[in-house]
Amino acid sequence: MASVSDNYVKMLYKRYRHFAAWLPNTNVQLGDVGFIRGMYFKRISTLKLLGVDFTMRVGKKPLVFNDDLTAGLEMRAKAAGEIAVGTTLPVAEAGVSIDFADKGAFVFHAVNCYADEIENKEGLGKKLIALGNKWDLGWAVVDTIVRAGSATILVANEGKSRIELTAKSDVVVSNLAKPGLGLEVASKNGDVTQFLAEKGLTPLFRLSWFHHSWTEWLLGQRKQLYFGGEISRGRQPKVPILQEVTLDLQEIET
Repeated sequence: MASVSDNYVKMLYKRYRHFAAWLPNTNVQLGDVGFIRGMYFKRISTLKLLGVDFTMRVGKKPLVFNDDLTAGLEMRAKAAGEIAVGTTLPVAEAGVSIDFADKGAFVFHAVNCYADEIENKEGLGKKLIALGNKWDLGWAVVDTIVRAGSATILVANEGKSRIELTAKSDVVVSNLAKPGLGLEVASKNGDVTQFLAEKGLTPLFRLSWFHHSWTEWLLGQRKQLYFGGEISRGRQPKVPILQEVTLDLQEIET
């Protein structure tokens, strides 16, 4: 059975074609450099530390993530003054009870999200090649981050877990990340990792790295190097995450 973290990062990648930060409060920044291990990114340096500058394109249109991607979830909201049978939520307060039937089930809600990215990826690829031995071709660079204005992330570390949350105002179960909702834990059964309306998280990001095309690997003709992302390392993507940049190795060598 997949681990809790494996389930989280794989399902978010499948849904959004973005890597997911694990733990969810990991500070991921544009220009972070590191290795890809499965669906995980391990930072070892930054472009700044390597002496590589870049221009950032700042996201201007807000995004909302309010999909509950996993089975085995049941969320029930209650209004202030309402009796919620089967819960310990105070009658006078609004709130929500969340039942996780399965280990690894999670809630991922984020609002006021903005996607920032490196402006010139082609230029970045050429700068990295120019580093020579200072750049390991197995490294990847964070080229896009999603900044969440407010995010509520709940992950069940064991099955048959429950968490009950009180709120300052009525709850809409599709938007538990709403700023000012004032979520607080009223009770909890089982092991649940929780981030309640946290500000400043970077829960999703994208990566670029160097690779040869799958066709060139098969033919043994590795004349071109691609800088970009793909669905699975070592395979040509069916749907590219971003437009790949082609660099002619013969031109670079001369």
